Amino acid sequence: MSFLIFDVDHSLASIGGEKAAEEISSIQPIKITEGIIQIKDVLSKLFIKQSREYSHPLIPQNITHSFYELNDLAKKVQLNGLVIDTISHLFRMDMRAIESKNKSERIELQDWGKLERMYNQFITELIQLPMWVIVNSHISYDKNDLGQFLFYPQLKGSTKEFIGEYFDCILFTRIKNSNNKIHYLFQTKPDSQRFAKDRLDVLEEFIPQNLGAVITRYRQQGIEFPKILVIGESGTGKTKAIRSLSPRKSVQVSDNNNGKAPANLIN
Repeated sequence: MSFLIFDVDHSLASIGGEKAAEEISSIQPIKITEGIIQIKDVLSKLFIKQSREYSHPLIPQNITHSFYELNDLAKKVQLNGLVIDTISHLFRMDMRAIESKNKSERIELQDWGKLERMYNQFITELIQLPMWVIVNSHISYDKNDLGQFLFYPQLKGSTKEFIGEYFDCILFTRIKNSNNKIHYLFQTKPDSQRFAKDRLDVLEEFIPQNLGAVITRYRQQGIEFPKILVIGESGTGKTKAIRSLSPRKSVQVSDNNNGKAPANLIN
């Protein structure tokens, strides 16, 4: 098993650096410096877009279905997963690229539409890939009319609102202290401030930060290639959780108190 890490933040030091990350993933991470276009270029060298026709009893003409397949190179290395760390830095990278091309050196009104279309298309293609995908994001917040904080991915414009539609799971990092020990958790269910998501409703509300276990649980329920968005502040475990994707590190959700956070951490 191997997976590819797109290192946008250049923050792999939290899991031991690039060499340690390669040992975890079995593939050397790729440093991203040119924004979304660089990631799409890499993906175009790993996947082949195919199409096939099928019939439906309600429609006289055949329907065309598009899908992606791994090419020979990706099959050779047994690629079965992707990590983007983080999409929030990736978005800012693309913002800066657009700003540099404008005379005003600022984002113009029409640029927001361009960014939205670019990321919409990118995420649409990403979720069609025949493998699990983890997308990390830093967190930001807005206030509603009642003055209550609402937490979102640290993206701009409408992108921060639509991105969650595409993912099977939206996990918010949470940190709890108990007996002078820090516990790193994922929140999987929505509340009034964090719009977390568990499409199959198979995860406890708070779970240990074990991405490998989440993927296993979803596969057990019939979703072979889950797509997961992880949102959190710096230092709350987003990058560190990549270690749980290694077969040596991952444990089943059913282990350790049935995959639940201890009760005193939830209340």
